[in-house]
Amino acid sequence: MADKTQVMWTSIAVVAGVIVFANMGGGGTFSVTSKQASADVPVVQSAPPSPAPRPSAPQLAQRGADSPVTTTRSGEPSIITYKTGEQKIDQSIANARAHLAYFWDHHLNPRPGERTFTLKVAFPVTNAAGAKGREHIWVLYPTRNGATFTGRLDNDPDMMPGKSGDTVTFTEDMVTDWGFARNGKMIGFYSTRAMLDDAPPAEAAKIRMMLGENPA
Repeated sequence: MADKTQVMWTSIAVVAGVIVFANMGGGGTFSVTSKQASADVPVVQSAPPSPAPRPSAPQLAQRGADSPVTTTRSGEPSIITYKTGEQKIDQSIANARAHLAYFWDHHLNPRPGERTFTLKVAFPVTNAAGAKGREHIWVLYPTRNGATFTGRLDNDPDMMPGKSGDTVTFTEDMVTDWGFARNGKMIGFYSTRAMLDDAPPAEAAKIRMMLGENPA
């Protein structure tokens, strides 16, 4: 597998060096899956929030392909593939991690109109050819358990085993993005914002209408 990153536009995934973004799945909550060869802190388990408006958000995965390459799928989020080390993707991860404390503050103490808190987590994966990478996928209801966290997959994975709704365990260093809804607007979702210019125009337009102001 070439050194690339694949990402589902409404979700995101990465394998053996490729980032892929995919749209958030249907059903009432923000959802993004992603994979990347190379994926909220504390947390009192909270009951699933009421459904919030849900646009598509990218899935990030690392795979071999020219960058960027967009693949549309009937009834599924589009996939955008980037080479590993794509500057704007790496920068989106750095920006998200720089403001991770903001996410935890609002997750633990939601302000009026805030709900559907989710993290994008990079899980290690191996493809059929034995190439190793990471799948970046959105995880809902993050809860701290000592040095680790648990949550529920918000999308069906592309490369890793499991399905939407499965419980997963991860560590904070695996987090590559975060997001939540505030009065119907998307807060966070740094990787999603970074991929807008490469996403199918109709999908990108829907998301742009829902973007809120991120912390400075």
